Amino acid sequence: MCSACRTLVRKANHIWTVLVTTYDNYANQWCMNAPKEMDWDDVRVLLALSRQGSVRAAARALKVSHTTVSRRLGSLEDSLGVRILDRSNAGQLVPTPEGSELLRAAEVAEVQLNEAQRRIQGRDARLSGVLRVSVYENAVATLLGPHIEAFHKAHPDIELELIETNETASLTRREADIALRYALKDPPQGLVGRRVGRAAYALYAAREYLPEIMESPDGPIEVLCYTDQLVTLKQENWFKERFPNAISSLRSNSPSVLAALARGGPRLFRLPCVYGEFMPEFKRIQLDPTDWGHDVWLLTHPDLRRTARVAAFMSFVGDRLIAVREVIEGRRTSADTFSDS
Repeated sequence: MCSACRTLVRKANHIWTVLVTTYDNYANQWCMNAPKEMDWDDVRVLLALSRQGSVRAAARALKVSHTTVSRRLGSLEDSLGVRILDRSNAGQLVPTPEGSELLRAAEVAEVQLNEAQRRIQGRDARLSGVLRVSVYENAVATLLGPHIEAFHKAHPDIELELIETNETASLTRREADIALRYALKDPPQGLVGRRVGRAAYALYAAREYLPEIMESPDGPIEVLCYTDQLVTLKQENWFKERFPNAISSLRSNSPSVLAALARGGPRLFRLPCVYGEFMPEFKRIQLDPTDWGHDVWLLTHPDLRRTARVAAFMSFVGDRLIAVREVIEGRRTSADTFSDS
């Protein structure tokens, strides 16, 4: 090869090297700046943040660390290239206009995914798998415990997850498969279930301090009340009609807290019979004749009611709860029921 040809080849190779290098640089830069695909787990975090209002509350709802929530929110904003949540003057997380648009789409997608999941799971004929049951506070320790134990022995392949909360778990969003809840007359819209009974209330005291209370029923006596203003007004009027010298200085929004306080001294407190009759350390003194309008329901979603494990629980536990309906409604005491069995 002549020297002129060798020079031409060297120039051609150099030009090719420059072209390849330039292409690689642009390609790498484009890849780095190209929009990332959204991760559905990141979107779930956004939904939780919108519903809970803070990073820590969203982390509790999702059962992850608050750093994971912050990281996933950052990842979602990076993938979109915009900010989707801001913090208000009150410290609450609020969506930006872009965040609101994404939330609307995410909520529609979530509903459709959950509907598909329920329909598919509704065809499941196996008496196995995970069954999430949401119950009100202290239900397992009082009314529900023996029936849960019996169900577990009868169906050992069903993995029960019991979620105790006073908040209404969303059966539509699959936070639970079944819920034991108070409701007004009819079950909440979009749910089906079995009415266990009308929730009655009664006045209770710790058996240990009952003689002391009975010695001076007309004297000053301490009563424990709820913090809800409407309930507090009604129950305090009810107390004063029966105990004119009643003193009310301890309050709580929790029946379990009131029960704990009642164990500490000669105090009267009002409990649903669904609690009080299944706590042997307390004695019913008087039934509250007021109809507070609360029914106890065992609920599920229509798409899930034919799932084998859901149907088994609704039938097995529902039958046993209805068997103690007279106790729940205050027409019998638990002592009467247990002595007859």
